[in-house]
Amino acid sequence: MSLLSRIRNSESLQPQSLLGKTNLTLAISSFAIVIVSTLALNAFVINPIAERSADDEAALLVLSAQTWVELPPQARPYFELELAQSHDLIISVAEQSLPPLDRYLPFTQTLVEKLRQRLDIDVKLYDGEDLIWVDVPMADYNLQIGFSPDRRDVQLLYVAIAIATLGAGIVFLTSLLIVRRIARPLVQVGQQAEAFRGLADIEPLPETGPRELVLLARNFNTMADEIAL
Repeated sequence: MSLLSRIRNSESLQPQSLLGKTNLTLAISSFAIVIVSTLALNAFVINPIAERSADDEAALLVLSAQTWVELPPQARPYFELELAQSHDLIISVAEQSLPPLDRYLPFTQTLVEKLRQRLDIDVKLYDGEDLIWVDVPMADYNLQIGFSPDRRDVQLLYVAIAIATLGAGIVFLTSLLIVRRIARPLVQVGQQAEAFRGLADIEPLPETGPRELVLLARNFNTMADEIAL
């Protein structure tokens, strides 16, 4: 197939009516709104929230280890119980042999970076049966702290996409209703003009709607009456 034939075929697929072209333009514009809104939300809302959330989590892990070390031995079990009940954190002194965390979790990479900044050491996460574990060296202890993989897993990106899509959908539907109210009378004018052959019994256009469309319909009806005389 030649390039000219492809161009002609692509042109034939495009809507030819005013209403069709307007609907296509609105659809493309709404899709562009979704893309731009999602990128903007990701850059200015989601990423800062994720960074802050990971930093708060890293601060809690380090502070928990520091507090555990500073407490007397008899008070540590109560502190461990409080952490488990209030923060879903498990502190273990016994070193467990766990495989490295290989599965993808959205927040783990940022959390590792924040822990490295606070501890100034290389930090690795380990995969337990139900928890994710991290080694937190503190004083003479090598503590392991476990936390739920769903603890900070808030699907902010999906929320942003849903919000942007819903907003673009509302804009598209509202614009579509407005355009249909304007385009349909224009389509009627075009159909009447195409069917008009100087006949006296041609049905007049309804003179309703916005002022500009009323004037257009009135002028067409007047012209049709004058020509039909």
